[in-house]
Amino acid sequence: MDGRVEKVKARARELYAGARASHDFGHALRVLENARQICEAEGIVFSVSIQTACLLHDAVHEGKAASESAKLAEKVCRESGFGGQEATKAARAVLEHSRSSGPGKQTCIESRVVYDADKVDGAGREGVERAILVGKENGWSEQQTAEWYIARLADVAKNAPLHFDFSRKLVRNRIKETEEFCRQVLGDKRFEEVITAHGLKELGMG
Repeated sequence: MDGRVEKVKARARELYAGARASHDFGHALRVLENARQICEAEGIVFSVSIQTACLLHDAVHEGKAASESAKLAEKVCRESGFGGQEATKAARAVLEHSRSSGPGKQTCIESRVVYDADKVDGAGREGVERAILVGKENGWSEQQTAEWYIARLADVAKNAPLHFDFSRKLVRNRIKETEEFCRQVLGDKRFEEVITAHGLKELGMG
């Protein structure tokens, strides 16, 4: 790992110290690993901008999180010795990774990789664990959590699908655990009702 990225990683560990459990430093590290795999499979350079954006994409946890995280990412990059273009690309990828507090579109390769890498962590065992944590953070019942989880997956599938074939492969390999959790909580009948209401025939991210 580039020495500058190591500096960012150390700073990120500090920044996530007070984060919600659903968006902690462990999540950032998994997103980083997802991005590495996507880049390797798709023939994309695993640049320092992508690595840094993965580490800092959820560095600010409240308010306009994506835009504030992007500003912070650019600052940390420059403090860690990044060139202006590298810092700008990292900041853009942080800003554009979010469906809820960002612009909702990914306009560069860095943004597309970070977006996919983040969404992949929403599927499978880690995705289930994070959904449960979100539910606890919001005081939801298990049923509310499962229905929210399905709604999030449906939003990605219908409105902002994944960019890369390998990202979709990663999700397909993990989605069974997600479905098992939702079916266990909701029951088969309610599960089918909920995914049908969202216009889905099966769970996935497009």
